[in-house]
Amino acid sequence: MGTVHTQSQQGHELLAEKVKILGGVKMGAADLQRRILELEEQVNNLAGDKRKLEERVEELTPHKMFVAMLSSNKPPYWVEV
Repeated sequence: MGTVHTQSQQGHELLAEKVKILGGVKMGAADLQRRILELEEQVNNLAGDKRKLEERVEELTPHKMFVAMLSSNKPPYWVEV
């Protein structure tokens, strides 16, 4: 013989199911927020790395040009500016 559910019991079961769903949504939102913060940190780290590399390129560019100028096959008095 099946169990007889009253409207009150059905209401409690429905409420419990909704609470579980909302709990899952809140946990999902918390996980998404944590992931967003991790990605923002990665973006900031990459931006810092990019800035450091750009500074390094600026440091090395004159040196590279000087080395290229010295290693050319032209005589030393033939310096291109």
